Amino acid sequence: MASISPKVLALVGLACTNLFWASNAVIARFAVTDIPPFTLASIRWFLACLFLLPFAWPHLRGQAAYIKQQIWVIALLGLLGIATYNTVLYLAAHATTAINITLVSSSLPLITLLMRVLILKVRPTVWQMLGIAVSLLGVLIVIARADLAVLQALSFSGGDILILLIACVWAVYSVILRKYPLKLHAIAVLTLLIIAGLPMLIALMLLEWYLLPPLDLGLEAAGVFVYVAIFPSILSYLFWGYGVKVLGPNIAALSCYLMPLFAALLAVPLLGESLYHYHFIGGALILLGLYLGSVFKQSRHQA
Repeated sequence: MASISPKVLALVGLACTNLFWASNAVIARFAVTDIPPFTLASIRWFLACLFLLPFAWPHLRGQAAYIKQQIWVIALLGLLGIATYNTVLYLAAHATTAINITLVSSSLPLITLLMRVLILKVRPTVWQMLGIAVSLLGVLIVIARADLAVLQALSFSGGDILILLIACVWAVYSVILRKYPLKLHAIAVLTLLIIAGLPMLIALMLLEWYLLPPLDLGLEAAGVFVYVAIFPSILSYLFWGYGVKVLGPNIAALSCYLMPLFAALLAVPLLGESLYHYHFIGGALILLGLYLGSVFKQSRHQA
């Protein structure tokens, strides 16, 4: 049997990443009234760290000198990717609607391109720009239900600004990951980033517990913690890191257009919603944009 190319594996991994992130958003909406945002983020990453440590330790042993040399990269990536990104997303879910979150998050590929221009001094290809435009059109069709009146009626709140902020955070995270790759096993890298980000998360969780009434968390909350620790945390970050390494941050960011499509598909069994024609039209355009942005060769000036 012929082996699967790294490029195909990276594309499949990015698709799975966005599926898990879409499920993370749906679960966060279910848990929004029962689990405070900093508690959800802290326990999520603490459990992920416990799961990863036995697998990461053989790759970390004997690497103290290298880790010390790269400590600023580890600390910065942990702050951006672990302590900030999903924590602010959980916080924003309390202040804005799902349709606004999806719309503002769709700016990620454009922001990533901008960050690459500013930080890496590179230029996107014409095909990448075309892929972004086509995928963005597909996203707008899905979230607007093919009705311009939906977009015209949108109003932007503080939660929308938070989503735009974390889109910038994730774009910077992806560019730094590409510019300064850590020469360790992927599991070891993720474990180090979690360890770097956890102190800030735990401090915020303790503050949350001090300010809020006592929490009453049952088995349902435990299931939420375990799921988000494994799928949107461990698997998504490993798949995303591999996708950035093989395909670059521009194409990885372009894959995020799959997230609203997956969210719509998950809403059918979980929220009792229905699929309509605009889901299929928008989904086709999203996939076409991904094809245009990933199949054609990148500019020789790109890192």
